[in-house]
Amino acid sequence: MHACVGKEYVEFTRELKLLGKVEGYMQDILDCMRGSLKDLSTRSLEKFQKMDKYAWICEETAMVCLLVNNCNWVIAC
Repeated sequence: MHACVGKEYVEFTRELKLLGKVEGYMQDILDCMRGSLKDLSTRSLEKFQKMDKYAWICEETAMVCLLVNNCNWVIAC
């Protein structure tokens, strides 16, 4: 996945095959995007607990960084 602004790139964590009708595989793409972001966010949350915050921010993509940071804020509250 390439961001429409900036130079951010997120790789799919699951294999995706584009087979069948376009309506079918477009939904598969959306499901793969959501699943990949879920996988990356789960891993990032684990890293957040172990790493220095500045190093963690520099390593993560913006979308995942914002999500995990907000989840951690909710947990802390």
